[in-house]
Amino acid sequence: MIREVASALVRVGRGNAYRAISEDLRKGIGRVSGDGTHAGEIAKTGQLAMDYTDVFAPIVLAPIATREWPSIVAVDAIPLRVSDHSICCRKENEEPLPSALLPPRTEILINNLGDPVLVPTRTSPPPKRRRPYSPKTSHSADIKEIGQVLVAVGQRKLGEKPRVLLARFVGAGDELSWTEFFLSLPGKPEWIVSDRAKAILNAVGNVWHGTVVHYYCETHIAKNLEKAARADDCVDGDPIFRLIESAQWSEQNWRLLIAAARLVGLPTLSDWLKRNVRLDASQRAKRMTRAYWSYPRSAGACEEAIRRIRAAINDRLPHFRNANRFNLFLALVVADINGGASVAAYSRTLRTHLEGTDGLVATDWAIIRDPRPNQGLNSMETLLAEAGVRAKDFRKARVAAKRAAHYQAKKAVLEAERRDLGLPSRARWALAPVQKATGSVAGKTVADFTRLVAQWHPTLNGTLRPEDVSAGQGLPVWWRCPNGRDHEWQAQIRSRTILGSRCPFCTGRRVAPSESVARTHPAVAVQWHATKNGTKQPTDFSYGSDSYAWWQCDRFQGHAWRARINSRTGVIASGCSRCAALVGKGGRHPSPQPSGVSAAA
Repeated sequence: MIREVASALVRVGRGNAYRAISEDLRKGIGRVSGDGTHAGEIAKTGQLAMDYTDVFAPIVLAPIATREWPSIVAVDAIPLRVSDHSICCRKENEEPLPSALLPPRTEILINNLGDPVLVPTRTSPPPKRRRPYSPKTSHSADIKEIGQVLVAVGQRKLGEKPRVLLARFVGAGDELSWTEFFLSLPGKPEWIVSDRAKAILNAVGNVWHGTVVHYYCETHIAKNLEKAARADDCVDGDPIFRLIESAQWSEQNWRLLIAAARLVGLPTLSDWLKRNVRLDASQRAKRMTRAYWSYPRSAGACEEAIRRIRAAINDRLPHFRNANRFNLFLALVVADINGGASVAAYSRTLRTHLEGTDGLVATDWAIIRDPRPNQGLNSMETLLAEAGVRAKDFRKARVAAKRAAHYQAKKAVLEAERRDLGLPSRARWALAPVQKATGSVAGKTVADFTRLVAQWHPTLNGTLRPEDVSAGQGLPVWWRCPNGRDHEWQAQIRSRTILGSRCPFCTGRRVAPSESVARTHPAVAVQWHATKNGTKQPTDFSYGSDSYAWWQCDRFQGHAWRARINSRTGVIASGCSRCAALVGKGGRHPSPQPSGVSAAA
C-alpha cells in the first residue's frame, strides 16, 4: 500500500491527471464482487488521488523542503490565465412564457355543418435546451486571470546547480503577497535578482530593510528597451537593437545608446532612458563590488522552472479551486523538478513516519478540504477577491496622496501670492465651526456667546453693547472678524445666535476689499470692460476668482475678449488675446488708439 501511495504522489508531481491516477489505484486493488465471480465497478472520479495528496503529501515533502534562504536567489511570477466560459456556456433554466403572452396560433377545425373553421389557440412552446458547460468547447472565449504563482530559484554558492526553492499560489503579485512570500522562510540572501516590479522592490525593503543587494534582471531591462524601440517603429535588423544588446556591458555603451536614440529621433526610447537615467549607474555599482562581480545578473534560472510548472498545471488549471491543495500540488512539482521525487524515497519517508505513529496519520489534514470551495478561506476565488480589494484600496490611497500633494502645491502658490500682495497668510485662518445655540435663547443676551462678543464691532454699533441686546432679536448689527481688518459686515443677531452664521468673507460669500481685483491688481482692473460685465465691478471679485469676465485692451479700444480673472492675475498673467494673435502671425503690436476712436475707423 505504501508503494502505491508513493507512486501516486510521484505521478501527481509530474502532472498526471488525478482521474487517471485514481483509476489505476482502484484497478490495482483488484476489487471483485462479494461472491468473487466478477470485478467490481471502478469509479471514474479523481477523489482518491486528491485524498492521498491531502494526507500524505505533507509527510513526504517535509524532509526535502527548503529550510532557509540561500545566498543567491532569483524570483519571478507566473500569471495564471484560463478561458472564461461563465457567460457563453452557462446553464440557464428558462421557464416557458405564460400562454397569455404567447403570439396567437390558428388551428383548422370542422364545425357541426362539416365546414372548416380557423380557431385561434395559445399553447406553450417547449422550453429551450442549452448545451451544458464543457471545458472542451471549440469556440473562443474571454481570457481571465485567476491569480499568480510566485517562484523562487536559488543556490547556496557560485558553481552550484540552481534549485527551485518555493512555488506558491497568490491572488495577485502585489506588495503584501511578495512580503508574505519572503517571510515564509527564515534567513536572508546576499544577492536577489528580479525584474523591476515595484511590488518586489517594496517587499524586499519591507522584509530585509536594505541589507540585501537587489539586482534588476538585465534581460528584463533589455526587453523593455526593445519594446520602447519597437514603439518608435523600429523593425528587426535595425542597428539600434545591436546597441540595446550591448548597452549594459559598460557605461560607454549606455551613453552611446542614449546619444543614438536622440540623434536618430526615437522619442519613446529617449523618454524611457531619461526616466531611468540612474539605472545603469546603480546597476554598475552593485555588480562592480568585488564580492558580487561574478554573481548572476538575470533571473534566467527561473525560466526552466516556470516552463516545467506551466507544463504540469496547464491541463488541469481550470479545475483547481482549493488554494491549499493547489500549493501541495505545486510543492510536489517542485520536488520533481529538483530530482527529489522518487517512489523509493517517498516510500522510505512514509514507512518511517507510519512506524513512528503506529500507522496513524494526523487528523488536521482535513483542514485542507473546503466544503464551500467558492466561499471558504482556502478558496482560490477568495484569495483573488481579496487581492482585488487590496488593489482597489491601494489605488485609492495613491490617488489620495496625489490629490493631497496637488492641494499642498496650490496652497504654497497661494501663500506666495498673498505674501507678494501684502495680505495676511491664510494658513493662520482657522475657520470657526458652525456654533448654534443649544435649546431656547429666551432670557439670553449676546454676552452669553463668547465668540460673538469677540466679533462685536467696537465703533459702528454706537453705544449698543452685547449685554444690552437679546439673543433672539432680528436687529441688524455690525460685526468684525479677527481674520482681516476689512472683514466687516452687518447681520441680524438671531442669524448668528440661532442659525450660527459665520463671517461671509472667510466663507467666500463676499470679497474683502483688500483681496479684490481693484485693490490687488489695479493695472488689470483698468482693463475691466465698462458695459459687457453688466453691473459687476472689479471690487466684486477676488484676485483668485475663476469666474469669466470681459476685458478691453488699453492699447486698442476695439479689442475685447473674455477670460478668467485668475488667468489675468496669476503667474502667467495673460493679456489681450487679439494682440497676441497679431504678434503670433508675424505682425506687431498695434499702436495705442485714443479713446473715442472706434475700431472700424
